[in-house]
Amino acid sequence: MAGKPIGSFCVGLGLDTREFQRKIRLAERDLQGAFGSAAIRTSQALAASIAGVTAAVGYLGAKSVKLAADLETQTKAFQRLLGGADAAKTKLEELQGFAAQTPFTFTEVTDATKRLLALGFAAEEVIPVLTSIGDAASGLGLDSGGMDRIIKAFGDIRSKGVLATQEIKQLAENGIPAFEILAQNLGVTIPEAMKLVEDRAVDSQTAVNAFMTGINQRFGGMMEIQSKTMFGMWSTIVDEAENSMRVVGAQITQSAGLKSAIQQVRDAAISFRHDLENRGFMNAFSNILGEKATAAVIVT
Repeated sequence: MAGKPIGSFCVGLGLDTREFQRKIRLAERDLQGAFGSAAIRTSQALAASIAGVTAAVGYLGAKSVKLAADLETQTKAFQRLLGGADAAKTKLEELQGFAAQTPFTFTEVTDATKRLLALGFAAEEVIPVLTSIGDAASGLGLDSGGMDRIIKAFGDIRSKGVLATQEIKQLAENGIPAFEILAQNLGVTIPEAMKLVEDRAVDSQTAVNAFMTGINQRFGGMMEIQSKTMFGMWSTIVDEAENSMRVVGAQITQSAGLKSAIQQVRDAAISFRHDLENRGFMNAFSNILGEKATAAVIVT
């Protein structure tokens, strides 16, 4: 058929499908004559069902590969934060078990852990701190965003070295009675606790320990309770399904050599951009498609 002009180029493509379509119609007529219209409809429905199953399997395969790739990214991040592959593997396995016992997903737990590590908390502190913060968030009906805000307050306390009024406000805005907890754990009155904070007399470790103790007293065990609700159990089901898909995705990636294939595509894309910059449009396409394919693009 005639090509349509595109800028200064004209792409000419020729494909006559009329004979192919005629043979398809003849084949359908012969099948109807041999088996009847009902059989043809049944076979079409079966073909549609198979196509649907195939599409679903394809989607699950792609989703599994994506989850496996995300886990690889998480692993690399933890290797940097913890200083080695073994430590990263151990911590991620620990977090998978932890997430399974909470209403939070593995992804939410790993993101929270990375923030705690980046804020200066030691690897062995992560689970106790996450437990206290997660219990508080669960007891107060907060989602992962609420947990993030509490983590930020703890991180700000740790980074500043002392407890300031701003962090007290952050905790209070998320439902944690910070001055009350601080006063109780320091053995002073609330006004005395406020004066100590104003004078910057409470160091970060004392503050974090006080808040964790107070949170545990008020909200201890709330994650476990919430994990047994319908929402919590559904969260665990989804999490375990994704964990299984990560394993499948890793196996697909390895058996199909996807990483090597993606690397080749990446290298080709970089090479194509360099050719465009240095050799021009036509030469760049000629290098990738070959001269015969490039001949289909006719310069007007």
